[in-house]
Amino acid sequence: MRGNSIRLRLLYWLVGPLAVIGLVGGFATYWLAWIPARNAYDLALANAAWELATRLQTANNGLLTELPLQIEQGLRADRFDQIFFCVHDRNGILLNGDRGLPSAPVPHDLDKPVYYDGDYGGLPVRLVSLPTLSAGELVVITVAETTLKRERGQRTIIVTLVTWGLALTCAIVVIGWLATGRALSRLDSLQSDIAKRSLRDLAPIDESVVPVEVRPLAAAINALLERIADAARAQQSFLTDVAHQLRTPLAGLITQLSVAERQSDSADVRNSIAVMQGTATRTVRLANQLLALARAEPSGFHAERLRPLQLPDIIQRCINDWVRLADQKSIELHFDLNPAPVMGDEFLLRELLDNLLTNAVIYTPAGGHVVIGCHASEGGSLVFVEDSGSGIPAAERNKVFNRFYRMPGTTADGSGLGLTIAREIARDHLAEIEIATPANGKGTRVEVRFPPPAKASSTSR
Repeated sequence: MRGNSIRLRLLYWLVGPLAVIGLVGGFATYWLAWIPARNAYDLALANAAWELATRLQTANNGLLTELPLQIEQGLRADRFDQIFFCVHDRNGILLNGDRGLPSAPVPHDLDKPVYYDGDYGGLPVRLVSLPTLSAGELVVITVAETTLKRERGQRTIIVTLVTWGLALTCAIVVIGWLATGRALSRLDSLQSDIAKRSLRDLAPIDESVVPVEVRPLAAAINALLERIADAARAQQSFLTDVAHQLRTPLAGLITQLSVAERQSDSADVRNSIAVMQGTATRTVRLANQLLALARAEPSGFHAERLRPLQLPDIIQRCINDWVRLADQKSIELHFDLNPAPVMGDEFLLRELLDNLLTNAVIYTPAGGHVVIGCHASEGGSLVFVEDSGSGIPAAERNKVFNRFYRMPGTTADGSGLGLTIAREIARDHLAEIEIATPANGKGTRVEVRFPPPAKASSTSR
């Protein structure tokens, strides 16, 4: 994952070169800061040598080989370092000061100080050697001091540079992380837009709001969505054509069988024809269900078909068909209709209700009862179908929504598509469908809860 992270790659290519540049800049800054400081220390050391040169000349211009104690103490006074000095004549004979100080490298230019490093008494020292004339005599004055101040100054420069360098590096990392995160947040919005889509939403991504660098990716996704939409439309068109092609000849077959039944004088023939009529009728219903399923599936559903509807109006338009179906099994059909507004596709909602009520009638024993009702509820509208059948065990309630699934031991006629179609139509309308047990503890109650019309309209897929 780290290797595939755009943010980490950007940080790698930003922080890496910046760290190298910072390292080189740190060395350069160190020398730019240390060289002037070292020169200042050396200049102070040379000034001490010049001061000593003036002290060696007496009032009558003679060479003073013994310094007064007060002058020597002032010369050696230093808060941090030890100061050493010595004076040699042109022949290298010690005239004054400390013996054994490291001598300067040759050659010596008159009145030109020479700086060098050495070791005295086991201590590292910085020295200056000054050849000069004093009282007409050539002398070489050497002044040395230990390096405590220099080391302290050096450490201060290094610690300051390292501290600021680390702080700057951390700041660059944090700013780089935040900046890349900010830049990549546009991808987060793209990801969020795609993630919240349903499988029914194959609309192309708006490339105008996508960062320029990501537009080729967005264009590729749009091309893929278009191919998926074309494939889905082709599949939906195929299912629709098949359903239509099946329904038309089967309807003609049922008509011909009815005519043949009326014209036949043989009871056996009429019984056979009745069986064929039942089979053809179930086949027609299966074709109708396939057609409804094709329209309810993502590729066949179109949100622009949604409009304000009242569930009682849809139910009342289907009452006659349902009453005839219930009468065939001597089932009492009760209605409990109250205002229940929804945003929906009337054809699909009729198909949903028809499948729920047909299932209830099929699986309710003769002489039982079925109740269909609707009302506005908190947060939307509710429609329910309740029967006095054998009920659906809790373990089977999720399975019965699968295509062509029928509970073990079921003997009633059915294709196993009714609840599948109902669930797909409910999803199209952002509704929730669930199976429960009626209050009396017997039978099955199927409820469909629709969102408020305003919410369904604004979030329709």
